[in-house]
Amino acid sequence: MRWEPADRAAAVAAIWREVLNREAVDPDDDFFAVGGTSLAAVKFLAEVEEVFGIDVLTPEDLYRGPKFAEVLAVIAANSGAAVEPSAALGPSAATGPAL
Repeated sequence: MRWEPADRAAAVAAIWREVLNREAVDPDDDFFAVGGTSLAAVKFLAEVEEVFGIDVLTPEDLYRGPKFAEVLAVIAANSGAAVEPSAALGPSAATGPAL
């Protein structure tokens, strides 16, 4: 499936919110700083794999770039999509609600 940047961001944000039990996601949120554990990382990776396919995000990717924006960029790059940060991340906290 070919994902539009906004749809991809929304799907990843939904998984992030569910796994981390968060109401909102900011592009600068760090998976581990906002409460992610190694067990949560395994669940997050499994959910991402189920939605986007195998190998779009590895454990190494998550540990090297744990911010939401970094995770989103890796998923986009590994799924063959062009990364357009402004479109993929949605509105910033200064201009609108978090994802």
